[in-house]
Amino acid sequence: MMTPSDRIAAAIQELSSGGPILCRVSYRTMWDMDDPGYVLKAYFEAYVLIDVEDSQGIDEVVVAEGKVYQMMHNAVDEHYLWTMSDNESSHFADIASFLNEMQDDTDTELYVYQRSFYLSNFDLKPEYQKQGFGRRIADAVLRSAGALDSPVFIFPAQKQVIPHERLTKWWLSLHPDMQYNEKYNCAWAQEYTIQKELIK
Repeated sequence: MMTPSDRIAAAIQELSSGGPILCRVSYRTMWDMDDPGYVLKAYFEAYVLIDVEDSQGIDEVVVAEGKVYQMMHNAVDEHYLWTMSDNESSHFADIASFLNEMQDDTDTELYVYQRSFYLSNFDLKPEYQKQGFGRRIADAVLRSAGALDSPVFIFPAQKQVIPHERLTKWWLSLHPDMQYNEKYNCAWAQEYTIQKELIK
């Protein structure tokens, strides 16, 4: 029987060899069944499959988990979006304010997109950190969440183990079009496109 250490080692081997990263993303309405679903919340798990010793089966090892929101901002007014986000967290409310502000900016043309995505939490398991896996996993999560070719917003966590400046720099390296808005403490890309170097 595989020990926890064996499972971690097998997962690291799978990631190191460029094996597929799979994701479970479960969207649901924010409040109840009467909620029209213009803002959806999802909890996700990113995992890899490993061979189980002494059997013919395979098992999964979760390498990251967190939360992502999908916002159909063109279908709702600013007040609705801000109210929904503020009920979730002050961070999300900041993102909603930034999104509303950007929709009025004709230079960004954010209004042409039907929906945007907000990666609220991304918790990479400690045993898989500092090994070059994080960007591939984060990219797999965003694509699995449906964010491809859509605006993506990320709130770099504050008061965490990793210094905020370093974490922000890491998120900005996720995509060549990522930029940082200091007012809202937000890393964002107007259109999250496929990065072939992250897909193996």
